[in-house]
Amino acid sequence: MRQIKLTISELAAVTGIHRQTISRRLKDIESLPGSSCKKKIYDLKTALMAIYCSEGKHHAKQ
Repeated sequence: MRQIKLTISELAAVTGIHRQTISRRLKDIESLPGSSCKKKIYDLKTALMAIYCSEGKHHAKQ
């Protein structure tokens, strides 16, 4: 299966979650080769797991 690569802005557009929230949830995830400090690229599956697993942890704390 082909690896789908997206930037933080693209992930925000796809998920409807604010770009800064996406960035915060991906802070511990390593970006893919070819990324720069201003344009980080992530594997879609890895990013979505980090984004939505972090969301569940956040709600559990409340």
